Amino acid sequence: MPCFKIADFTVDFNAIDNLFEHRMTDYRTDDTKADISIEVTKEDINQEILFDKEQLKMAKGYVAEIAGFRKLGDVLPLFGAFVFHSVVLDIEGNGIAFAARSGTGKTTHMLNWQKLLGEKMTIVNGDKPIIRFFDDKIFAYGTPWTGKEKFGTNTKTELKHLCFIERADKNETELLDKKSATELIASQVYMPRNPKALNDTLSLIDRLLENVKIWKIKCNKDVGSALTAYNTIFDKSETEENIISKTNGFLEIKKSKRTFLANWTPTEPTNNFEISLPFTPQKIFFYCNDAFAVKEDSGKPYYCNLTVDFSSRRHKINGLISKYQKVIPLGLSKADGLISLNDNVFKVNPYECFGEEIFFHPKKKYSFIAIE
Repeated sequence: MPCFKIADFTVDFNAIDNLFEHRMTDYRTDDTKADISIEVTKEDINQEILFDKEQLKMAKGYVAEIAGFRKLGDVLPLFGAFVFHSVVLDIEGNGIAFAARSGTGKTTHMLNWQKLLGEKMTIVNGDKPIIRFFDDKIFAYGTPWTGKEKFGTNTKTELKHLCFIERADKNETELLDKKSATELIASQVYMPRNPKALNDTLSLIDRLLENVKIWKIKCNKDVGSALTAYNTIFDKSETEENIISKTNGFLEIKKSKRTFLANWTPTEPTNNFEISLPFTPQKIFFYCNDAFAVKEDSGKPYYCNLTVDFSSRRHKINGLISKYQKVIPLGLSKADGLISLNDNVFKVNPYECFGEEIFFHPKKKYSFIAIE
């Protein structure tokens, strides 16, 4: 039978009819001496179907895969590891995990980090990473079980931060004490059915609490939530200062060494957003959750979600979205008309882009982020 290298363990999956072997191609290994042997039987598959009748609708190979994963999770704690339901990222050698109750939006938050950091970030696993404990370090590993979005790589990262995500209107990030964190961690760890393995799992949770920083991230769905969390967790905002000024409305500015964030609320309709930056940006985000602009004659709303990447030869821009949520394509010529950057002065002008009377909606909040 073929063996697989998972979390640096050599695992022999003796599965009925080799039903899910093809799903684990990236994890195949030539090692033949198994550290862990897992046998998936017809009875295991039937138990999975009894556990969740929805499994009847799934392919037999998928059910066998889940059964194999559950049996692996049952024995991992005996080898100093467990399965942790989360998204794990590597950011320049620093491992960070996002966990949340289903439907909270950990994948959405992770994608905002990806927008913010680009190639500095690698998605290790999007759903079921394995956390393995060594004498002085803890590593998070990618696994073949990557969730419905299939985010993941066969790699590992040293886990240094664990974040629990809550949906909120205001973006905030704070450290959690051990007492508050214990229940949250336990709710996301796979609890094995073997009593000895269960006891070992509880001991490993204690080690996690002692060696990893635990955070609570309160966030909305904007990319600004990623910036707030990133600056707090990686201590990037020590030099931050706040300035309040008026420029056809209220402009709140937060500056740090590599980031510049502004929240703008115009008091009257205007065709133009303009801001001077203290550096030449590599990437800019400009967005509004509510109506971005309105055509004067029809009142038809548009929504804003602009991402401008100046590090590439061509500007990468997500365009305006109509009330029907249909993206209006923006070619390079239209992109140049919509935005401009000269002498570190960034402008957005929908009138120049569309050649019709489209203006920024008054009394709406627009968010702007520039990254050096």
